Amino acid sequence: MPRTSESCSTLFDETAGQFARSTDVLIQQQRYKRGSLFVAAAIRHAVPGGFILDYGCGPGRIACLLGDRGFRVRAVDPSPEMIREATALRSSTDRVDFATMGDPAAELCPGTYDAIVCSSVIEYILEPAKLLQGFYSALRDSGVLIISFANRLSLWRAYAELRFGRSAPHFALQVNIQRWAVFQKLLVGTGFRILDGPIFFESVFDKYNKLSRLSGSRWIGTLGLVVARK
Repeated sequence: MPRTSESCSTLFDETAGQFARSTDVLIQQQRYKRGSLFVAAAIRHAVPGGFILDYGCGPGRIACLLGDRGFRVRAVDPSPEMIREATALRSSTDRVDFATMGDPAAELCPGTYDAIVCSSVIEYILEPAKLLQGFYSALRDSGVLIISFANRLSLWRAYAELRFGRSAPHFALQVNIQRWAVFQKLLVGTGFRILDGPIFFESVFDKYNKLSRLSGSRWIGTLGLVVARK
């Protein structure tokens, strides 16, 4: 869950519609790399048809993609506007259930999920180790965590912060921008075993087919995706 603050909640509510529309464009153009990476990781490492928690689901596009691949998904987010965008795309069904998150602990009951998906969340968390401990507890034996982290080595991120910082206020709210070695220690220290990654992605180069591979460099991709097993 993004850190609990009025400014953070306001930002996510205000940008929910814009974020949903821009994601839909990428999906229509078959260029939604974030979604493709998370779904591919779930298919490869999670129990087929298993129960997945999408923690901090935003407008729900990844949750729906997972549901389309046969997983049962509990998708939660603290932003009511994000959940409104998610349910506008698809009403709750037996495969995808959207809900506004209140108490995070209520979503992380021990031994509940076969997998947890967490996209662009932990960079907003004041106590990342505590969140990872909650994930570890909430997973069933041999469950997997599929999570992204904000990549401190990304030169594109550094450039974007300098050029677009004022028009991209989410940068100011991110409190955990980490090198892979640091994030790896957090995961291992919690008890997780790394299965795959990091796979780096997300930069301006994703827009251009001939240049999209540049985002896969740890010096360019602003996010890294990791799969870890309990």
